[in-house]
Amino acid sequence: MGDCCSKTDTVESRGQGRHQETSPQPETIGKTKRRRGRVPSVVYKKLNNAKKVGVLPLAELKLKELPAVIFEIAPRTADVSKNLLKHLPAELEAWAPKLQIFLASSNKIRSIDPSFGSLTKLTKLDLGGNELAGVPSFFSSLSALKELHLASNQLGSLEGVNWGSMTALSFLDVSNNKISSLTAFASTGGAAVKADSGSVLTDIPLHGDREERTQVQNGDIERRNLTAHPPSLSDLRVRNNCLQALEGVEGISTLTVLDVSGNKNVSVVPPRLLTDTNLNDLNLRECRIERKALMETEGFESFQERRKARIDKKIDSKLSGLDFNLCGLED
Repeated sequence: MGDCCSKTDTVESRGQGRHQETSPQPETIGKTKRRRGRVPSVVYKKLNNAKKVGVLPLAELKLKELPAVIFEIAPRTADVSKNLLKHLPAELEAWAPKLQIFLASSNKIRSIDPSFGSLTKLTKLDLGGNELAGVPSFFSSLSALKELHLASNQLGSLEGVNWGSMTALSFLDVSNNKISSLTAFASTGGAAVKADSGSVLTDIPLHGDREERTQVQNGDIERRNLTAHPPSLSDLRVRNNCLQALEGVEGISTLTVLDVSGNKNVSVVPPRLLTDTNLNDLNLRECRIERKALMETEGFESFQERRKARIDKKIDSKLSGLDFNLCGLED
């Protein structure tokens, strides 16, 4: 990857679908009036099948927008990847009752309607290879989401979303963007507010990666801890970005996999990343970190034990393609 300041915006290559024949359709299909242009006839065929199996495959159809007719059903899985979409509309809210997997990679998506936050049953969301400039704040509502793919967009930061509310998120891929910091996962802080009477809700910063929200009402105090990072996050991919340091992730105790390869300005591994997490797979390839310096970092021995246990387990399982290099660093 070239210099981040002069990096040219790129998006993953998009698949070219076959030209689809279009045919006149009734002005109303069921209860939904057609509000858009002509719809490829293949969409109607796929729609009929989706009603039976709950899977709507609309990839590689050269769609520039989502046909209104598809919102008549509520699929469990919808694949609209490798099209020409620029916007995800409010009508997606119609899929909220059942949608669990939504695949929309390799489009030209720049904007998403806030109603997307109503898709609270989503467990997997793939928006890789689009043109998003930031992570939408309403993603905070996706509390069931386990996998989020945002690689190869135009993300400049991870700010603006309450990651701590995404309690099920275990996998996050934001590789091939322009992210310069991971501090969005660190404590955001706040100010205490004195309660003279009535009810006051205030944020009070604590040490480390948590902040405490305190509700004061008639002298009664209720406390609950909030995390600035997804509390179940175990696998974080941040390859080929513009990271200057790794501060922000060292307090994620659930973290087992971290890939920051290709971030050429990263020169130090924070000791807490090795001591305060469950990290056993760390990729530092093409970072500005020397193997010797890593081995002298506090916590390296415990990290190495976890790493060895992971590799031994794979050997016992007779898996191929094992990489025995220490975190991708040369001797």
